[in-house]
Amino acid sequence: PIDLPIVLKDHQDPRSLHTHQSVHIQPSDPAACCGCGACLAICPVQAIGMVRNQEGFDYPEVDSAKCVRCGQCRRVCPWIERPPAPEPPYDSRAYAAWHLDPQIRAASSSGGVFTALAEQVVAGGGLVSGAIFNPDFTGVRHLLASTARELPLFRTSKYVQSDIGTETYHGIRQALDAGHTVLFSGCPCQVAGLRLFLQSDYPNLLTCAVACHGISSPGWFQHYRAQCDIARESPVVDFSFRNKAKGWKKFQIRQVLRNGQVLQEYFGHNYFMWSFLRNLCLRYTCYECRYKGDNMPADILLADFWGVGSLHSEFDTDDRGTSLVVLMTNKGFKAIEDIADRLFLAEVDFESAIGKNPPIRFSFARPPLRRKFLRDAFRRKLPVLMKKYPISPAPSLWVRGIGKARKLLRSWIKASRSESA
Repeated sequence: PIDLPIVLKDHQDPRSLHTHQSVHIQPSDPAACCGCGACLAICPVQAIGMVRNQEGFDYPEVDSAKCVRCGQCRRVCPWIERPPAPEPPYDSRAYAAWHLDPQIRAASSSGGVFTALAEQVVAGGGLVSGAIFNPDFTGVRHLLASTARELPLFRTSKYVQSDIGTETYHGIRQALDAGHTVLFSGCPCQVAGLRLFLQSDYPNLLTCAVACHGISSPGWFQHYRAQCDIARESPVVDFSFRNKAKGWKKFQIRQVLRNGQVLQEYFGHNYFMWSFLRNLCLRYTCYECRYKGDNMPADILLADFWGVGSLHSEFDTDDRGTSLVVLMTNKGFKAIEDIADRLFLAEVDFESAIGKNPPIRFSFARPPLRRKFLRDAFRRKLPVLMKKYPISPAPSLWVRGIGKARKLLRSWIKASRSESA
């Protein structure tokens, strides 16, 4: 364990730091906390609360008057401790997949594999936990569901950090202790936080991580949505980041307003989505995520199979969405085997498939403007912010190709000079 730089509440005695080094207080370094909330859930005296900072992210803060210095919060922190590494079934296996029900596939972000897993668990009397939108679509939280009627809420990606909540953590543990199967889906760091919270490798727990680009500021999303509602003079009653009406590769943000108006825009034209894809609103831990590649703590990894057409054109004929399924453990392998009759499944080369999906292995670099952008995001009205930080299109394939060619040329020249020397 490492000792984090900490921030004291006003009434905390600084001398306590010399005698109680195990206390996990709000880190002064924002890159030392992923916001999973496991520390909040494990605290036996409810001494920890989540406080939203100026960038719209939630961080734990300890009330020293309540804290009993038990050190439990450090024990479950996925940025201090690591859960035991899962053992692969053979070598990790990758599959192209989609749900055979076309309606489920159409309503899902990619191929609808998670719905098939959830259906199997609920049908056997188990529970499913995943991210859903709040009723007003201004935030995202985790729900623990036990009925098939609730499963559609888990579909489609939510590009905002979700609040797992103490009730969900304890509800999962109670269900597991009672012998129920639980399927948990979340970002890799959330899976790690749950496993550390449980401190036991339950055979009836199935964990499913989503390939994570990064988690964006919930405060920024809420602020952005509120300004949009004011400008339109009608609140949103339905919201989707991943509507596939015009295809999987060119998904749209779809919003339905209370006045009946339906708004659809290409994801690259939506300002919040642009800030997310440009990595301007990600949590600090996302730029150096410790749960990439071989450190994935889940049984199954699910992702959009971007690039499937260039690898296997036969799996990309209708643009309805193809999932990439990576099996990390025997438990994950058995879970997919149990639902094989509901899925199209085709094994693909692991390295090639992962190579087309960089976020599985690598974190994105932190943009120089990131801190300034989030500061201005809460201080300026949206039209002013958009003028100061205008949407810039992604580099074309031609431009990116030239950039790669120049990089290879520089490497070749450097290598040639080294050999000559």
